[in-house]
Amino acid sequence: TTVALPAGAEVAFPAASYAFIRQVVWVQSGVLSIEDGPTRVTLSPGDAYAFGEPADARFINVTDGPCAYVVALSRR
Repeated sequence: TTVALPAGAEVAFPAASYAFIRQVVWVQSGVLSIEDGPTRVTLSPGDAYAFGEPADARFINVTDGPCAYVVALSRR
């Protein structure tokens, strides 16, 4: 699934939403910051991030332009 996150937007997900899945995010354009529990990473086009054990997470676009990323999921 490809997702577009507008400039200045953020989306929060509780740890429970990851209870039975593994997720990888791959940035296509723009810049995306991800908070995965206590970990914060900033991704640029071509970068990917694989989530670990379930934790509260936020996807954040702190730039003034849109961000597009692909989400790949697998069930445990």
